[in-house]
Amino acid sequence: MENKRIYVDTEYMYDGMFYEKRMAREEDKKQIIQIATILFDCKKNEEIASLDILVKPIFHEKLPEFFVELTSINEEMIKEKAIDFISALHKFVEFCNDYPIWTFNNDYNVFKQNCEFYNLEIPFKKPFIKVKPLLKNWNIDENKYSSGTLYKAANLNMDGHVHYALHDVRSMANAVNYFEKNS
Repeated sequence: MENKRIYVDTEYMYDGMFYEKRMAREEDKKQIIQIATILFDCKKNEEIASLDILVKPIFHEKLPEFFVELTSINEEMIKEKAIDFISALHKFVEFCNDYPIWTFNNDYNVFKQNCEFYNLEIPFKKPFIKVKPLLKNWNIDENKYSSGTLYKAANLNMDGHVHYALHDVRSMANAVNYFEKNS
């Protein structure tokens, strides 16, 4: 077990959100709207630093209502705090340093797709470590939990909004650390 690691989660919108309330499909063009990440010390079981970035949408002027309901991120937040994707990506890469990057499932591919929107090479040396397939090692049903609800599988108490990426990375980091120490 690495002593320190990065956990990351993204929230993104896609065209289907404008027409129906559904989760993303593989073929959807997923535009990152939020990047949240923490540096977690597994030995001390604590968050060392965090970064919560909102990203300006480029394909649509407004956020889909379903996205706002799901994430609690609204137009006012975007207007006041969002930055362009390239700046957000640079901040994230700098934050990560050379720590291993962990994510719940497909965020590496979402970053890769967003880099392609800007004709950028993905700046990560290797794909992120996926938590979801590891859950079976701890006898956790991988289809029952998301990154934001994983804390429940570890019987931890957390406040926050599920599908707000900063809550979700904290849920994931604390749950994984619990599973690793108690398995």
